Amino acid sequence: MEYVSWAANILAVVGWTVNIKHRKSAMMIFTVATILSIVYFGATRQTPFFLRSLFYLVIDGVTLWHIVRNENPK
Repeated sequence: MEYVSWAANILAVVGWTVNIKHRKSAMMIFTVATILSIVYFGATRQTPFFLRSLFYLVIDGVTLWHIVRNENPK
């Protein structure tokens, strides 16, 4: 499980770096990191962090939907 934790944290840093120029790609990376966090917190039974990660997953999904809907070049 420690590897899942490290992967989620590294992906979050990569997402912040990518976010500078590529918002859609960054949000996909953040979503994967959030899913890994959900797996980690669920497996280690850290309920408050698990619930927070579920909330973040909703935010990631809504943000990604907004980016796809409103920022697509026509």
